Amino acid sequence: MQFHKSARLFASAGLLALAACSSGGGGTPDTVPPAPVTPQTLVTINGAGVEQSTAPTLAIGATPNFTTSLPPVGTSFPLTVAGLYINRTSSPSATPPNKITVGGMPGGFSGTATFQGTVSSGGITYPVIGLNIPSLNINATGLKGDGTIITQTDGSKVGAAVTGMTYTLLGAWTYQSANGNNNAFGLTVTGYQTPNANVPTTGTASYIGNSSTGATAGGVVGTVIMKSGSENIAAATLSGNVNLNVNFATQEANGTLSNMTAKDVISGATSPWNNVTLTGKLSATGSLAAGGAGAYLNGTTQAQAAPAGATFGTASTAYGSFGGALYGPNASEAGASWSLNDNGKVAAGIFGATKQ
Repeated sequence: MQFHKSARLFASAGLLALAACSSGGGGTPDTVPPAPVTPQTLVTINGAGVEQSTAPTLAIGATPNFTTSLPPVGTSFPLTVAGLYINRTSSPSATPPNKITVGGMPGGFSGTATFQGTVSSGGITYPVIGLNIPSLNINATGLKGDGTIITQTDGSKVGAAVTGMTYTLLGAWTYQSANGNNNAFGLTVTGYQTPNANVPTTGTASYIGNSSTGATAGGVVGTVIMKSGSENIAAATLSGNVNLNVNFATQEANGTLSNMTAKDVISGATSPWNNVTLTGKLSATGSLAAGGAGAYLNGTTQAQAAPAGATFGTASTAYGSFGGALYGPNASEAGASWSLNDNGKVAAGIFGATKQ
């Protein structure tokens, strides 16, 4: 059984549409202000980061997978997340009266996804998960992994999109508070992480993710948010390919996000986007509560020069981080969450790749 693979996880209704939430022009005062007109909304875009799981579900023994031998119902997977929190406040007495802030979440985005079975719709099989993100009071069950939105008892809305490689799960979740002023989303990677004892100590390997070559081949997805004028924000989904080279002897992990494309979530217009350089390390030592360290990937991201016509492109000085792991009993896959920060722009995403 194989989960449906979408080239863009975020095509489902509601996913990341919150990232383009309009300021509505910030409201209009009762009296017309004198010229020059000052902006009525303050937009602040802060940086994004990656929160990495420290208690992995390890690929030990007869490991289930997400294609032919599904996990037992109730299996919990800690999430590595690149997340953003979008807050809108409004106060008639403030100057300006409205504010939109994009950045990290107080308390972080750490949480878990619990496998609760599958559901078929239109000939496609989707995973059903339970999602727990304590900082946002998300404790949702029965989430269909196609992005369907459900309403929690407090009136907040939650949805998730999930796709499976063989041992790696890639996904995104979205949250909107009951009053609509607080929104968040996380781009996540998890799965059956390679135990440190199974990580090679010599040789090299190339991990490639290209969403056009098959359902379990991986690829890159994400989102970019930027200021739109002086009073609003705009957002686009991102997709592309990844090539990650791992040197097991030196524990280096370097690569590139390439052939990146941005798609405006409002207009649907597509444009080229920056390639991104990955510079990092493979860590397969240490001791964790789960019974031993997994094969962790950690490093930095650096944007390359924006191509011509890159409407949502960043400067080549944009930087961030990535964090993830090797997955499968024998390190057959790689997955990570990543971020990129620029002046007035922020990008976050995930990638999955298979060993060549």
